[in-house]
Amino acid sequence: MGDHTNPAAGAVSPEFVEDSSAEGLSEGGAAAASADAEAPAFDESTVNPNVAAGSTMEESEALDPNSTHVGANSQAVPEQDPTHTADKERFAALEAEVKQAMQQAPELAALQENIVFKETDEGLLVQIMDQDGKAMFASGKAKMNKATRMLMETLGAGLAKLPNDMVISGHTDAVPFANQTSYDNWDLSSDRANAMRRVLLQTGVTQDRISRVSGLADTQLLNADAPKDPSNRRIEVLLAYQKSEVPEGAKAMATETIEATPAPIAQTPVEAEMVKEETMAMEAPKASVVEEILPSAPEATVLDEQVFENLRSALR
Repeated sequence: MGDHTNPAAGAVSPEFVEDSSAEGLSEGGAAAASADAEAPAFDESTVNPNVAAGSTMEESEALDPNSTHVGANSQAVPEQDPTHTADKERFAALEAEVKQAMQQAPELAALQENIVFKETDEGLLVQIMDQDGKAMFASGKAKMNKATRMLMETLGAGLAKLPNDMVISGHTDAVPFANQTSYDNWDLSSDRANAMRRVLLQTGVTQDRISRVSGLADTQLLNADAPKDPSNRRIEVLLAYQKSEVPEGAKAMATETIEATPAPIAQTPVEAEMVKEETMAMEAPKASVVEEILPSAPEATVLDEQVFENLRSALR
């Protein structure tokens, strides 16, 4: 419990030390018992509401599988948004912008039924198609009509504001060309898709966002029951969902787990020299077993000569 010796007064009698030690133990024990009686028992549930009173952290986690225990070197990272909320909001704004522009432009007001916005599992599908009496291209050619070009420029201006990649495809009806050996629906659908690509590039869409341009002829009819229907002649632009989309509100919470690397322990010059000598001693080549047992050749030669001289002296 401590030394009762006073350095200024000299040694203390053994009786006093023994009595005071016993007294100190008695007082200390009473004080400890009093403190234990007054201090309330630690209840982990007051710190962590997921921990029930009288249970351990492991037991509470077993009772509540939804609870998350974050370690010292780890932080919670939000999961990706499976519903593509941010993409869908951008797609809805694009559709509203294009439709409003078409309503305000007299040349485009009559083409409102020629463009369709459709949500798919892969993203937003924009279809620009022919209608009865309202063709988007000249018959059998990839040359756009004036109103068609205005419509595609309006669409391109909206697409240029988005980050999503896109796929452009051209489609035709099932009406064949008279001379299919030189030009057919495959050529026509490809040329019209490329015409759309060039308009988008001119309106601000970057080349790296266009992942594919293809002509599919009449292999994917929009109206399969009427293969020659004008609606089968169309251009489609598929805006793909972003692959690694994270909700905007959760981006600030996303962190990476960083593992700390222990810093090297500093050494004094003396310690460094000792480590160097130990390393050199460990790396020094050791003599073989034969070299340790057998003497070297020069020593063996000197010994033989000395013996010979002794023998000569003895014989004299």
